[in-house]
Amino acid sequence: MPRNIAQKIKQDRYYFLAGFIIIILITLLFIYRENFISAVDVHLTSLKIFGNYYDLNLFDGIMFTSFIIITMVTAWYFGGHAAFMFVSISWNFEVALFIVLTGRYELIVEFVNIFVFVVLYFNESPADKKRRIQRQMLENTNIQLLKTNKAFERFVPKEFIHLIGKDCITDLSAGDSRQEKLTILFSDIRSFSKFAQNKCPKEVFDFLNSFLNEVGPIIRKHNGFIDKYLGDGIMALFPDSPEDSLNCVIEMTEVLKNFNKKNKISGIDEVKIGTGIHTGNSILGTLGEKERIETTVISDSVNLSCRLEELTKVYGVEAIVSQQLLESLSQKNTFYVRLLDEVVIKGTDTKCKIYEFFTDISTSVSKSKIKYINEFETAVNHSINNDYESAIPIFNKLIKLYPDDYPLQYHLKKCKPDKLAI
Repeated sequence: MPRNIAQKIKQDRYYFLAGFIIIILITLLFIYRENFISAVDVHLTSLKIFGNYYDLNLFDGIMFTSFIIITMVTAWYFGGHAAFMFVSISWNFEVALFIVLTGRYELIVEFVNIFVFVVLYFNESPADKKRRIQRQMLENTNIQLLKTNKAFERFVPKEFIHLIGKDCITDLSAGDSRQEKLTILFSDIRSFSKFAQNKCPKEVFDFLNSFLNEVGPIIRKHNGFIDKYLGDGIMALFPDSPEDSLNCVIEMTEVLKNFNKKNKISGIDEVKIGTGIHTGNSILGTLGEKERIETTVISDSVNLSCRLEELTKVYGVEAIVSQQLLESLSQKNTFYVRLLDEVVIKGTDTKCKIYEFFTDISTSVSKSKIKYINEFETAVNHSINNDYESAIPIFNKLIKLYPDDYPLQYHLKKCKPDKLAI
């Protein structure tokens, strides 16, 4: 209670300052009353009330007029029309009392007013109590709404909502859509079915959540967001630039190393991920009906990104990016890539050149791949052009030097007229 009173006084300190100044002025006037009255003791009128005469001089008029004006203006400024009317009426009533009473008794009225003010000031009025309860209810509602919106954002990313031109989740309705150029990333844990084979469901969920707790912040750090969780995989969108997605994958690889080190201590097997990345136009929007909607991205770009991720298993590499993504880079020489193959997109006649993206150039395998990258790409181009006679000798030469380079093994098996469809 004392703390609340102190806080209330602190909030109203300017009112008390004004009151203190007024008290000082009143005290000075009271002390030098005789001198002041002699200067302003000008008889204004005499009032006859119930047979008695009461004199009203200029001093009393000035004092009461000043107080009435100050009080009315203050009530009008801080309290509004209702307070202004109430104070006006109350002061008119006090003027009537002044007319009836002598000046000495009028001081008693003022002291009574001060006492009543102090009593009322430190007691909450019914109106204030009602406003406080309403304010608390409103604050609690706002807090609950913020929590609800925060919870919804965990299911529908706010970045997705903004991309389709909406401000908040309540603005969404079935059929909302917008076309944007996006970089789409699919990433998947390798051999996860085998990993989870001898584990209970809770262990699997705990592991996946621990993995996603590492990956999610990295994606956000590089201006992306996770659009969907795909069991042991994710689909992430990068609306700003393709460079963001590549930098993200590089950091994900580093974090995965530390993640595996921590799990090794607990006896958990090491995991690897495969990633496919593509840049292209996509339609973002909502599907469903009035009772149930879902956000989604529909485009060939999504399909191709997913296929690139699947091809990392075929070629035995960690990350594959499309030619369109490389062409969209503003800084092409910042990242290490090598031509991997040209494939036909499944379900279409469209051909697409794909590239291996080196997520960690510090490993011995990556260093050797970068060392003979020109010879490798020469052989791959021969293979793409069906010039297998020129391609096979180069592949044979390289595989003897670098037997751990799995794409070399793949291309030696692939050097035949059949084309790979994805």
